[in-house]
Amino acid sequence: MPCRSPALRLEQKGKGVKALRRFLLWLLVLLLLAGCFARPEGKESFKEAPAFRQPLLGGGELNFPADCRGKVTLLIFFSPNCPACVQELIALRDQFSSWEGQGVKIFLVAPEPPSVLTSFLQEYNLKVPVVLDPQGTVGSAYGVTGIPLSVWVDKQGRIKYKSLGWRAGKEKEFASWVAKLTQE
Repeated sequence: MPCRSPALRLEQKGKGVKALRRFLLWLLVLLLLAGCFARPEGKESFKEAPAFRQPLLGGGELNFPADCRGKVTLLIFFSPNCPACVQELIALRDQFSSWEGQGVKIFLVAPEPPSVLTSFLQEYNLKVPVVLDPQGTVGSAYGVTGIPLSVWVDKQGRIKYKSLGWRAGKEKEFASWVAKLTQE
């Protein structure tokens, strides 16, 4: 049996720890991407929307749901680095102004720095207010486990629908929810 010096054993142990850290980092990335590509789901809910007060990109703040009482509100939790999120926002971009005309308030919610979000909005020509959530407190309060997550809140401040993920044609489902919620 070969003799191993303590220094050699420590060096090998260090490589094992590095490999384990690398593995865990990749596992975390894969889990986050799995949420990004999660199958869409729409489910009805009737619980009160968690309240929050957060800054908006470009200034001001949103005191939710107080600032939106009497309005249907759509909160879209996203990241500019999530391909499914980008697909959803591009697909819905043309709907946003129509829905706002029907009295729907729309907010994007993201943890990224303002400079990243500003560039993203400009690149995709999005004109939607963004709630800054750098510590993820809003996402945590809403139970975000994957993105994009669309949360529809009724005029009374209750969560009516949650939809995780994105698929082509989903904008039609969202349009039907707008029709139902704005009529209530």
